[in-house]
Amino acid sequence: PASQVLHSAPMDVLVTAVNGIGGSFCTISAGHWLLGLSQLLGNVLATLGGLSAYVLGNLVGLNLEFLGHELRISGSGSSVIAYGLEMTGWCLSMVAGAVA
Repeated sequence: PASQVLHSAPMDVLVTAVNGIGGSFCTISAGHWLLGLSQLLGNVLATLGGLSAYVLGNLVGLNLEFLGHELRISGSGSSVIAYGLEMTGWCLSMVAGAVA
């Protein structure tokens, strides 16, 4: 489903961008300074974007989702708040995947 693709997108972007940084150094070492530096700048920006999407979606979003789920299952709080936390976390995870 699309939700699984969106959930994994930040990590995919992050791994691809970090790999691209290594490729940038290969391009520079081959004597293509301008191309390599342009490639390096793009990959650094992609790394920062992937990292921010990962933090928003996976670290914040999934933890809110799991917290809401656990509160709802345990019954140790308002079910409305628990459901709200769960849906907020899910939405953050999906938005971060779409941004990545």
